[in-house]
Amino acid sequence: MALKDEAASFWKKIPLKGLVVASVAVGVVLAVLIIIFKSYLPPVIPLFYGRPEGAEQLVSTLDLLLAPVFIILIVSLNLFVSKFVNDNFIRTILVASSFLISVLVSITIVKIIFLVGFF
Repeated sequence: MALKDEAASFWKKIPLKGLVVASVAVGVVLAVLIIIFKSYLPPVIPLFYGRPEGAEQLVSTLDLLLAPVFIILIVSLNLFVSKFVNDNFIRTILVASSFLISVLVSITIVKIIFLVGFF
């Protein structure tokens, strides 16, 4: 029961709770979108554009699921860090940056899907 009360008090301290929920929702929706459009995608997809051109950029279709995992990991990490920070402004920045990262990653993955997908 004490753990439940501690989690509730921590959740009350988080600013912009809607952005936290939206960030996780973006990650879940992105994962569902990847699974739905898997049949329309080629077996390998260019994901790592920073690598040299060729086979090093390619990943399998299901490796696109790394992006939603990355989103949820970043949100969890920022929430964990905000648990130990007392300044409300820094907590707000952590939550807002989580949302920004989730939006940018989802835009990137959706653009990749529409770029290489067979629709």
